[in-house]
Amino acid sequence: MTDDTADGIAATDDIVEPDDSGTPDDGPFDPETLIGVYAEKVIVSTIDTMSMLGEFQTTGTYYSVTRIEKVEGVLQSRASSCRSVIVSTSPATTTVPDALSQCIGDMIGALTVEETAGGPRISRAEAVMPVGIELADPWNDPIPTDNADPRIIDQDNDGNPGVTIEIAASGMTGKVYTIRRERGSWWVQPAVDGRLKGQVQDASEQRVIGADNALFNSNPESTVDPDPTKSTIELIKLDGDTDCAGLIARIPELFPE
Repeated sequence: MTDDTADGIAATDDIVEPDDSGTPDDGPFDPETLIGVYAEKVIVSTIDTMSMLGEFQTTGTYYSVTRIEKVEGVLQSRASSCRSVIVSTSPATTTVPDALSQCIGDMIGALTVEETAGGPRISRAEAVMPVGIELADPWNDPIPTDNADPRIIDQDNDGNPGVTIEIAASGMTGKVYTIRRERGSWWVQPAVDGRLKGQVQDASEQRVIGADNALFNSNPESTVDPDPTKSTIELIKLDGDTDCAGLIARIPELFPE
């Protein structure tokens, strides 16, 4: 970033105010107005089942710096993961270190724009990204089931296989080693406040491959909540560039609870 302010946030990291001239009388929506840098917030809700804990609801909230750009004549979205927050109705508390979120590769997908009765609808094609594993065919290769599979890598460079999340439950703590295939698509429409809001279709897979506490070395059955309103995306266009540090510092301002 450039032109840092005293609190370490770039002075150019301002929200772009909605353009009041964007009325139906202005003609068709111009997709190229999407080009720019965005603060992205994705929520994915799942229903998980564990043999000892029963069924519980998990909500993952994921923050990214997303760039919409034109590459070889095609609009695309490039999301760089910055922070992941997991909240569950189970007794366990899950913590995802920012270093883990930020070691994940960018999620890139082509964008299409269609005019609907409710205004322009922007859709990102399904994108895929292996996490903690190297797959020759990221789209179709099954993720490893053998913990000794050579495709498992230490992606977050902490000396453990896969990527490491932290679990706390009933006074106990532990580190859990996981592998994952991020996979999903989304659509958004412009809202009256100038933000882009819509829904996420998530088909990600995750597997626990080990833990430093045997009590946490298990794989819950997990399905995406069938209520589509519980898996959402929100994009806020920024006036200028930013990075993960700049985005994280502004989460309370950009996405107040």
